[in-house]
Amino acid sequence: MVGAFDYAPAIVLLPFLSFCLAVGVALSGRDLLPKGGALPGIAATAGSLLLSAWVFLTVSGGETYNETIYTWAAGAEATGSLSEPLELTFGLLLDPLSAMMLLIVSLVALLVHVFSLGYMNDEGETGLPGTTPGSACSPPPCWGSSSPTTS
Repeated sequence: MVGAFDYAPAIVLLPFLSFCLAVGVALSGRDLLPKGGALPGIAATAGSLLLSAWVFLTVSGGETYNETIYTWAAGAEATGSLSEPLELTFGLLLDPLSAMMLLIVSLVALLVHVFSLGYMNDEGETGLPGTTPGSACSPPPCWGSSSPTTS
C-alpha cells in the first residue's frame, strides 16, 4: 500500500524541479512560461503543501518515518579505530515536530509565491496578469520631483 511517506521526498523535489524548469527556460532565451515562470512555482509549492498536510495527518495518527537514504561512511574505516565504529548517514526523519515544520514552511512559501505574484503585477512588465503591452506603469510622483524647486 502506498502511503504519505512514500511521497515525502517529493515535498522537497517539487519546488526544486520547478526552479530547474524556470532556470532552463530563462537560459534558453525564449519566453515559454507565462508570468515569468510564477505559475509552475506556485503549482509546485501548492503540491508541496498538500503533501506536507498529508504527512502531517499521517504523523498525527501516531506513525513516524525514519529512513536512511545514503551511508557516507560506516564502520571502523570511518574513525580509524576498532573500538568505536562510526556511521555517517543521510536520511529522512518524519516525526511530529518535523511534520509541523514541513506544514508551516510549505504554507509560508506558498503564501510568499502567491502574494509576490500579485505584488509584481504593477511593475510594468508585459506578460504579467493585469498588464497590457504599452501600458507600463509610471513611477509615482514621490519618486522624484517633476518640477525644480527654487529657494
